[in-house]
Amino acid sequence: MPPTTPDFGPRIDDYARYEGQRGCDPAAKPGLLAFRDLVLAAYPGTRSLGIGRECGKPGVSEHKEGRAWDWGVDAHTQGHIADDLIGWLLATDRHGNPHAPARRFGIMYIIWNRRVWQAYRAGAGWTPYTGTSPHTDHVHFSFGWAGARKETSWWTAPGPVPGGPRVSVGVPSVVDHGAGMVLSGVDGSGAVTHRWQNAPGGAWSPWTPLGRPAPGAVGRPWTLVGRYGRLASFVRGNDGALWHTWQSQAGEWAPDWVSLGGRLASDPSVVLSPNGALSVFARDPEGRITHTWQRGAENGHAWHGSWVDMGGAVQGRPTVLVGRDGGMVFFVRGRDGSLHHRWQTVTGGPWSEWGPLGGRLASDPAVVLSPNGALSVFARDPEGRITHTWQRGPENGHAWHGSWVDMGGAVQGRPTALVGRDGGMVLFARGTDSALHHRWQTGTGGPWSDWTPLHGALTDDPAVVLGPSGDLSVFGRDPQGRVTHTWQRGPQHGHAWHETWVDMEGNLARDPEDSRVGAVVGSR
Repeated sequence: MPPTTPDFGPRIDDYARYEGQRGCDPAAKPGLLAFRDLVLAAYPGTRSLGIGRECGKPGVSEHKEGRAWDWGVDAHTQGHIADDLIGWLLATDRHGNPHAPARRFGIMYIIWNRRVWQAYRAGAGWTPYTGTSPHTDHVHFSFGWAGARKETSWWTAPGPVPGGPRVSVGVPSVVDHGAGMVLSGVDGSGAVTHRWQNAPGGAWSPWTPLGRPAPGAVGRPWTLVGRYGRLASFVRGNDGALWHTWQSQAGEWAPDWVSLGGRLASDPSVVLSPNGALSVFARDPEGRITHTWQRGAENGHAWHGSWVDMGGAVQGRPTVLVGRDGGMVFFVRGRDGSLHHRWQTVTGGPWSEWGPLGGRLASDPAVVLSPNGALSVFARDPEGRITHTWQRGPENGHAWHGSWVDMGGAVQGRPTALVGRDGGMVLFARGTDSALHHRWQTGTGGPWSDWTPLHGALTDDPAVVLGPSGDLSVFGRDPQGRVTHTWQRGPQHGHAWHETWVDMEGNLARDPEDSRVGAVVGSR
């Protein structure tokens, strides 16, 4: 049977355009390797006939650029297997997007059994193939460069993607990249420290230094999965600049932290766009939003080199995520205490003007993208209660609700929100009693539960992620500066919460803005 399809939202990649061979670098590209492994795992009786091809061999082929793969299946004895995978790749998804998996992988064309399907001529369907090889002993897949580089939405899409990367920024910060969780935080010396798992549910490493930016770090690191499935970490330095470090494709961290400049008065908010480029937003000392970014595949993902003023009159930290159509959306708490936002309508598109959304906010917002493509916003109001607004779904053109709803509670800091295993949202907040409390929906758009305590003793806002098994894990800082942790116990236990909190040691500094803000949650 074909691979499991993640529950993607409605936004999707354009069809891959034709990009023929222009150079020669036959090393297998990461998107091809990942696609090959996915297919061979789904169909164990089949084999790989290779990705790269020697430059000296005659003919023009994407094999010579490491972005074509030949899947070994026989049309006479295994034709049903090939048809099963191809049918899945060219299927229409639940949002009405035709050829959805092929587009999400960035497949440019497929040749099989004397026929060819071309993404750049998708409306023509299958057409006769008259090349030298009839392709009856293998299926040929050629990928566009975005797919070859693993920069398409199969690997980068936001939302509740089983096994996909999930990020939550708090004290500590945590990322679940599908192969285990990684915790990070700033210690009392201004260095960044981290712990990790090597497999989902696996044992934890000891706390291990990740180095110290030259001026020392302050606030909360933001660690996320970059375009090749490797981690990158960003933190504000005591000099007000943005500092970052990253893993190589071999998984080793860079030896030093590197400055990206800037004048930051808040922690950064970082997002990975569908084109594989990272974008960073922060508040500057004048209360305006400042922004830098990587420039895309056509420029080798080099950093922009300067910071751009995006205006505004804001307090706290911005919150940024990728919306349903692939454009970025960011939200801020204005100096007037209300919510404001700007957005793009497509990946890399122009920015809107500032748009007010009202409300009475005493914390920075937490924003989540639901499976139906609608955005939901949660914040603490001046009375310490959770206030909430949202977009009303595709049937209403994703128009904003128009008012804010009181969700009760007696909380401090900033709430944390994410999409749970069944598509419903889950909301967490640190109570005025310093314990963790939560509410949840049982499905997309479903009714909300009452507030339910999860206990604990937290001095800062928690980080929460959804693991590949559908379990939620919560991490926080206790009064001694040690990390404390609780979690759901898996489907075999009905996803019941662990009865106690577990000491994970460490010595993390308090968030310097803790009295005003809380955790930021982003989805991949």
